[in-house]
Amino acid sequence: MKTKDKICSILMKNPGESVSGEKLAEECGVSRAAVWKAVNALRLDGFEIEGTTNGGYRLLGNADFISEETIRSDLKEAAVDLQQTHDFSEIGSLPACGDLFGANGLSGACESWKIQVFPEIDSTNSYAKRLLSEAGSLRDERGELTESGKLLNNSIYVAEKQTAGRGRLGRTFYSPKKNGVYLSMIYAPAGGIKNPALITAFAAVAVKRAIKRLVNLDVQIKWINDIFFSGKKLCGILAEGITNFETGTIEAAVIGIGVNVFSDFGDEIPEEQRKIVTSIQECLIERESEYEGRRENVRENQGNAAEAGAGAFYEEGAALSRSKLVSMIVLEFFTIMEQVFGESSESHKTDEIIQEYREASFLIGKEIVVHPIAGSMRDCYKAKVLDVDENASLVVLLADGSKRILSSGEVSIGSSFVEAN
Repeated sequence: MKTKDKICSILMKNPGESVSGEKLAEECGVSRAAVWKAVNALRLDGFEIEGTTNGGYRLLGNADFISEETIRSDLKEAAVDLQQTHDFSEIGSLPACGDLFGANGLSGACESWKIQVFPEIDSTNSYAKRLLSEAGSLRDERGELTESGKLLNNSIYVAEKQTAGRGRLGRTFYSPKKNGVYLSMIYAPAGGIKNPALITAFAAVAVKRAIKRLVNLDVQIKWINDIFFSGKKLCGILAEGITNFETGTIEAAVIGIGVNVFSDFGDEIPEEQRKIVTSIQECLIERESEYEGRRENVRENQGNAAEAGAGAFYEEGAALSRSKLVSMIVLEFFTIMEQVFGESSESHKTDEIIQEYREASFLIGKEIVVHPIAGSMRDCYKAKVLDVDENASLVVLLADGSKRILSSGEVSIGSSFVEAN
């Protein structure tokens, strides 16, 4: 890890406090001159670092920083919390849960996962696919992970900025610097991937859970790969399969997730797109505004004190941490994968997670326009959404009273097709 990343991590763990150059040099194993050079590099990256009279350094403001070190630290913390709050009984004791959990439990497994963080990259999904194309087979004839498989399975790639972030069908996912969470994960289960749509649906549930866990915000899912709040897109998910041509199986999936965390989009996102996207920061402000209205009603009607305190969580969540969000998404996703596809998986877990997806869907009961050719108005027709089935397909009712199951294509509410970043 670079010295400047280590120093930034130390300063972030001591917000508003002065840390001496001597202590920084000792913890990083470098000279005082190297510390000075690294601090200047951080300043050039936009961090406001004050040099104090005693020769120390203090990080000013709210610097949200992502590095391998911050993610690993947050992964351990989130893993401990996850093990305390999730029911793992159906997949056996943690030390015996296959490729994900390993011999040292969930928090121990995190230490072995490959994590790469890029200040800037074209696309984390594209990078992960390049690695897979160079790796050869990820599993041998016995279904065991090869050396390449051990390195790449459950690996995580995160970027501060993407210059060519991708959505479905080659659309652009705008990824401004330090504004969102842009990550990709590689997942290569034994036996391959039988139902790619489930991977996308499960990733959506993982993001939903992570946002709820981080800022207590209830978001909704738009079939099949988008996260919404108050009618605006907050997150996009792109799952891509890697096929082994010798066996004909989808050997691995690359799951790309982009979440708008802050609202500093600048001029990197077109104005027409800006109108239909939102961020966690904006969602929290909107929720706080709603809570304020509820507090006014409580005060007017002399309601209970507990209701008057609603919205305090926003003050906790104001200092948003993208690193913590990454760690929570990763853990929730890989936990779901192990529960559904792992060595000790139980079939009813799939039903439970699909039900969670179904309950978060805001399309059920809505009149929609179905686009059989994604992104095109050709051959479109109107329908009413009845359900999401066990394969994450959309069940719709047509005008003639017949039902249809949609496993591909896209849908929109209203007469026009709109795709947010």
